[in-house]
Amino acid sequence: LDTLGGDYSLAYDINNHGQVVGASETATNEGHAFIWTAEDGMRDLGTLGGGFSNPTDMNNLGQVVGISADEFDRDIPFIWSAETGMVALEARGCKLNSAASINDRGQIAGMIVLGPQLTHAAICNPDGTTIDLGSASEYLSTSEDINDQGTVVGVSYLGPDFQVPHATLWGNQ
Repeated sequence: LDTLGGDYSLAYDINNHGQVVGASETATNEGHAFIWTAEDGMRDLGTLGGGFSNPTDMNNLGQVVGISADEFDRDIPFIWSAETGMVALEARGCKLNSAASINDRGQIAGMIVLGPQLTHAAICNPDGTTIDLGSASEYLSTSEDINDQGTVVGVSYLGPDFQVPHATLWGNQ
């Protein structure tokens, strides 16, 4: 697939249209998310003003979610599309602190931080509303994937010190 001018590239996901998303080193030694198609080759998705971006998932509409550094070097979850470019999820009203997956309805599964050692799996809908999915332990959970029906899978951490991972399924959202 080539690179964005640096030494390495990594492919993370492919959709049903053959679009590939991944990360590559640029000529200036930054790691940037990319989307690749057979027609257009590798396209740099840029950043939110900082030195890196990294994709986590892509849907069949070509929408990409991931994390990017902003100009203050904070890790900010993003959504990218050919129409809008890279946009911070918070700019859409979304309260997610991470973005793990996106379905073909545009729902993004991720995680919200509610306090010290208190995270919950969550969904951000296309209109920006965020749904806290809770946790089997009341304290720590994170989502890993969401299907087109809005069903989310992830992990809740159980036990006295929240060290025991427990597979979790949250119903249609």
